[in-house]
Amino acid sequence: MEAELIPPGTLLLDRMTDTDEPDVLYPFALEELLLRYIGEGGPPLVHLWRHPRALVMGLRDSRSPGAGAAKRRLEEQGYAVGVRNSGGAAVPLDLGVVNVTLMFADPPPR
Repeated sequence: MEAELIPPGTLLLDRMTDTDEPDVLYPFALEELLLRYIGEGGPPLVHLWRHPRALVMGLRDSRSPGAGAAKRRLEEQGYAVGVRNSGGAAVPLDLGVVNVTLMFADPPPR
């Protein structure tokens, strides 16, 4: 039996045109809440979002030498800069970058 790519009943949260939120970490906070809801039995969800001008760093990047100075310089140039609590390297964001998050509960053990 093949696994389905997208489970039946999956909801789509399309926030592609909602680009007025100045806090670049808002989508990450929203996803934390959505994951709790899904973990309590809510349906799977696909979240699409964009941010007009930002840089999001992982914890490791934020500890790099010069990270603080780079953050200040980017903010002076009008970029929103944030540090997410999940892994990964720094990601530049603009309206040409589409962020896609697939959220679903872990399947029960077999």
